[in-house]
Amino acid sequence: MISPETCDDGLQDGVGCTSACDGQMTGYTCSGGDISTPTNCADVCGDGIVTPSQTCDDSNSVPTDGCDSNC
Repeated sequence: MISPETCDDGLQDGVGCTSACDGQMTGYTCSGGDISTPTNCADVCGDGIVTPSQTCDDSNSVPTDGCDSNC
């Protein structure tokens, strides 16, 4: 990351950090990152937001209600 960036995952695909590198996208949690290391982002299972790597997300982690606990 280079100031004033607050989130830079090294990708320009709009997954994790915003394409403007000014924050994380809804449905993701991001941490870390500095001038030589990209921000680490992961999608959140159980938040009700289906991200590209998920097939479903029903807002919980109950495995038998239509979507499993791994989304």
